[in-house]
Amino acid sequence: GGTVISRHTEVEAKNKHIGQFKEVIVDPETYHITQLVLQQGHLWERKQEIISASLIDHIDGDTISLIDNQPSS
Repeated sequence: GGTVISRHTEVEAKNKHIGQFKEVIVDPETYHITQLVLQQGHLWERKQEIISASLIDHIDGDTISLIDNQPSS
């Protein structure tokens, strides 16, 4: 009963593209996912942003949708 998230999965909030999923950060004691690392920007101006996994509303296919409390861009 799990979900597979691949790199480059699109991340959206309020139907707006936020970035692409790159990797997860896991709590070493509980092995629970605590944060997601996103990649934003274009080829020459890429930046990474770390957001709390608690911001995930749902995952549908190859899109991760965030709740309304989205990260600032």
